[in-house]
Amino acid sequence: MKGNLCWSYLRFAVLAAAVSLSGCGGSGSDSTGDNTNVADSIAPVITLIGSASLPVTLGSDYVDQGASAQDDVDGNLTSAITVSGEVDTSQEGRYELVYKVSDSAGNQASVSRIITVLSSIMVLRDKDLTLYESYYTHSYELNFDDTYELDRVLSISVSGLSTAQETEDFNLVDSEITVPAGENTAYLSLEILDDDDYEGEESIVLEITDGYGFYKEIFVTLDDTTQQPVAHMGLAGDYFNPVATVVGDYMIVSDAGDVEKYDLVSDQTIEKVDSDYSLSGYADAASYNGQHYVFSEGVLYEIDVNTLSIEKISESPWYLEWTSEIQVVGDELFVFGGHVEVDQFGEASTTTVTYNFLNGVWSRKQGMNQQRYGGASAVVDDSIYVFGGNYSSDTAEVYDISANEWSFISSLNSLGSFDTAVRSGKYIYLIISQETRTLQIHRYDTESDVYQDVLMIGDSQKYQDSFMYKGKVYVVGNDYYSLFAANTLSSLYIGDDYVY
Repeated sequence: MKGNLCWSYLRFAVLAAAVSLSGCGGSGSDSTGDNTNVADSIAPVITLIGSASLPVTLGSDYVDQGASAQDDVDGNLTSAITVSGEVDTSQEGRYELVYKVSDSAGNQASVSRIITVLSSIMVLRDKDLTLYESYYTHSYELNFDDTYELDRVLSISVSGLSTAQETEDFNLVDSEITVPAGENTAYLSLEILDDDDYEGEESIVLEITDGYGFYKEIFVTLDDTTQQPVAHMGLAGDYFNPVATVVGDYMIVSDAGDVEKYDLVSDQTIEKVDSDYSLSGYADAASYNGQHYVFSEGVLYEIDVNTLSIEKISESPWYLEWTSEIQVVGDELFVFGGHVEVDQFGEASTTTVTYNFLNGVWSRKQGMNQQRYGGASAVVDDSIYVFGGNYSSDTAEVYDISANEWSFISSLNSLGSFDTAVRSGKYIYLIISQETRTLQIHRYDTESDVYQDVLMIGDSQKYQDSFMYKGKVYVVGNDYYSLFAANTLSSLYIGDDYVY
């Protein structure tokens, strides 16, 4: 019995010692009871600095932005990253750089960057980079021979090589242009300013970069030297009383039967179609949001500049036929005068109405002081000027848009019917409709209320329309000494060197 008691006591002591050792955190385990060392099996994380896919211009210097690495045990492992692969910017192609890193436990991570070396040649659709001093904004179409997989941001700046003065002769409208991923076309705009000082030919030099090694200079000539009338390639169609607008580098011209798209860069017709609607021969056109609108016999039509299809947009509650002058200011179309049937002869109207493109609502404004239709009109700032026309008694007047008020201005005896007008800064050029071999033009100064005669060597036209492109005045109209439809198009420029 005694021996058994001793053995029992010994077993109890051993068990108590084990319990004691377990409770004091000795070599057995921690307080959770886990006495196993955990192995590091998590790989580091590599993060590229910059995009995983980059375009690089052929011949440029490629400087890699690198990468960073972080491990949950070893911490920052950026300095341990190795890079394999090469980029040869002298050869077009697709190159891969592989970034690798390992932690102290041997876990590896890798990531790749793709660099595409592209030729990135940029050409301008318009090779004749000459602008004439006036007041307008002109856009150049830039075309690249490649596309990027990400948005390319072009940075544009004015070079110190320019002789024309920024903010005095011109303004750079776009200092940055984004070419979306997958596209290769962009547009660069210059605002041309007008003054009365003759400066001759000046240069505007623009520098373009994209952050990927691309560099291009564009040289633009800015001129204010008078250019005598130049006859352009004849139109594909014959137009008795054409109405025309310019949208970008294209002229859209239409009359009672045809619609034509004419490329002013290549100087040729792109397309001509017969219209689905019988547009009146006495109408006018204006552009809004890049589309061509015609107002004819009290109805507003939209002609799509791409398809040349015609769609009836709206009909004025006030029927006006033979309305030959409309203008767009902001989001509103203004219609002036017209011919109203009151008897077998009819009479002209003083009516002024507007159409709001945003809400499609027609409104009637304060009527003109003088009945007229077939006058010439132009917009200068917040004012609309209307000159002559049938029944006008050679009068001219101006409409203050904000005040909704008409007032007479100085008039000339030579103001007639179906003249056409173009605004150039503070001036309005009136091209007189007549069948002679003398091109008769009046320049009206809107600030001093003074007319001046301009004598140009060129054939006059009757039933014509006009617009401005690159600062030059373009005139499309009937032949001189002709009562038949014709296809003439000419341009001219009256510079600061002209002596009145």
